[in-house]
Amino acid sequence: GDAGRAKKIFQHMLSSGIQPNVFVYTLMAETLAYCGDWVEVEKLKKMLTKEGFLVNERFLCAQLLSFACARPRQPQRAVAAFEDARAK
Repeated sequence: GDAGRAKKIFQHMLSSGIQPNVFVYTLMAETLAYCGDWVEVEKLKKMLTKEGFLVNERFLCAQLLSFACARPRQPQRAVAAFEDARAK
C-alpha cells in the first residue's frame, strides 16, 4: 500500500544522500501512523531529533495517532509522549 511505497521512497532518499527535512519526516510519520506502525514512527522521531530538528505539533499528532491505531493500542506510550511534549 501507500505506507510500503512511502518507506521505499524514503529509504531511496536516504541511500541517495538526500537529507529529509521536518516536513518529510512528518509526512512519513503520518503515513505510518494510520497503519498503527508506532515502532517506525518512533524510529523516525529518533532520526529527526538526531538531525537536530525539533518535534513539531504535527509530528506529535502523527505520533499519538500511531499509538491509537496500533494493535494493541499503546495508551501509556501516548500519555508519555504527550507529557514529554508538554514539558518542552
